[in-house]
Amino acid sequence: MKITFKRYIPLLLIFALSSCELMTSYPIDTTPNILVREKMVDFLKTGKDTIITMYYEAIVHAEMVEELSRDTTETIIIPSNTAFKALLKEAGYTSITEMNKGALRALLEYMIIPGRYVSYEMTDGIVNQAISRTGDRIYISRNSSSTDGYVLYVNKVPSTDTELSATPLNVSRQDLVFKDKVAQVVDGFPRFLLKIPATDNAPAMGVRLNIEGDTHTWASAAGANVYWSAAIQAGSRTDGSQNRTGMFLFEQKSISQLSEISSATLNFYVIANATKDPQVSSLKFYDISEQIDWNAYTIKTITKAFKPSITDTTTLIKEATGISMPATWYQLDLTDFIKAYYAKLDRKPLFLGVRPSIKATTGNFTFGWKHEDDPSKSVNPAYIDINGPLDSELTVVNNSPISCVKGKNVILTKEMLSMVGPDPSPLNLIYPDQNIIYQIKELPTDGVITKGGLPLGIDGRFTQADIEYKNVKYFNNGNNASDSFKLQGRDYAGGTLKNLITVQVNIQ
Repeated sequence: MKITFKRYIPLLLIFALSSCELMTSYPIDTTPNILVREKMVDFLKTGKDTIITMYYEAIVHAEMVEELSRDTTETIIIPSNTAFKALLKEAGYTSITEMNKGALRALLEYMIIPGRYVSYEMTDGIVNQAISRTGDRIYISRNSSSTDGYVLYVNKVPSTDTELSATPLNVSRQDLVFKDKVAQVVDGFPRFLLKIPATDNAPAMGVRLNIEGDTHTWASAAGANVYWSAAIQAGSRTDGSQNRTGMFLFEQKSISQLSEISSATLNFYVIANATKDPQVSSLKFYDISEQIDWNAYTIKTITKAFKPSITDTTTLIKEATGISMPATWYQLDLTDFIKAYYAKLDRKPLFLGVRPSIKATTGNFTFGWKHEDDPSKSVNPAYIDINGPLDSELTVVNNSPISCVKGKNVILTKEMLSMVGPDPSPLNLIYPDQNIIYQIKELPTDGVITKGGLPLGIDGRFTQADIEYKNVKYFNNGNNASDSFKLQGRDYAGGTLKNLITVQVNIQ
């Protein structure tokens, strides 16, 4: 339950001046007998309230101490240390002093509201709109519940405001009433961010590796190659001589952006003869890519005498368990293996071995296969889906140098930076501004990029719609005559441009 002053606060304030003992008998957020006698900045400077010490560091770095020390009737939204630590981590800073002063000032000034807003003087359900020091609207409201009385919220946007996009912040420590100011503490950063159209859900896109060939051998009577003209029968019986080895040779396709692989899955179809109850307990998949010289062999020339051997030292990629339903698709996560495989500069064709564990001594068990001689007999051949590394259809149409006054900021526009996609799209994609994405890959050396006031770090993203709605700014630190940063162009389906976009900044 939130502890607040509630309706008896005004009386407590009167009695507090004559009786400190009376105040200590009430479980309240603050000690008004102290706060109402002190100016806010003077109290913050003492560091007595260890939850908001980083706010004082911030106003010192942003050179705002003097102006916040003036006797003006204002309500200050103070981000807690928790909020500042999260901000620094997200932006890639280790301390507040690394932040751009202009960007930090703008962020803090948005949280300075003219007037006095305290919970016990507000009405439940009434959303108060104010204009902050930055000239942007900000909302503060109060709601009570059966467990919490007089709970304050910042930027709980009313339904009448269809333009502002904001996550409402619950005031975690409220009604710090100082001699000159009122403060409300939040565990995040409220920001002025215009609502943009949501990015569309992307269709499934990626690289699919189909089977180029498949076969299986066994360790007993068969010396000939069996390229899926028969099932693996009772593989891995208790009789070790009956071990079966299934093998999949997959297509070789290049991956343009290895770091962008988000997932890779092996999709395979299992057929079990339920009438003979093969009782499959698991399937083990092995990397046998290094064990076949494809200059000397083909899928059809692999026999038991020349097949890749699977021993205890063979790399086990993954074990699939729970193989119990007949005629069913299964999916196995191979993300880590695929990333490692594509990281090899001298990689061999992707060749996987599979060994089933079957407890029964009779019965049939097989995977979906590609029949080499008769496609009509192929049964749901296995495949690997790799998601993420697509070459995007987007092209850059504007990348003009940004002009910025030294130590000031500039709003990015589409005349400075924009991309377009083809219409119609060969991939059947659509490219409104919200589906065109920029991801920061190299930060400015003498500035910072912000979105809705918050600094963006490496891999921070904004859309072209954010640019259109003036949500993205560049703030200059004021040290150099030029600056630059690098972006990766992306589309909503996960496609990326092959080359990074270098944005030049001319400092005037």
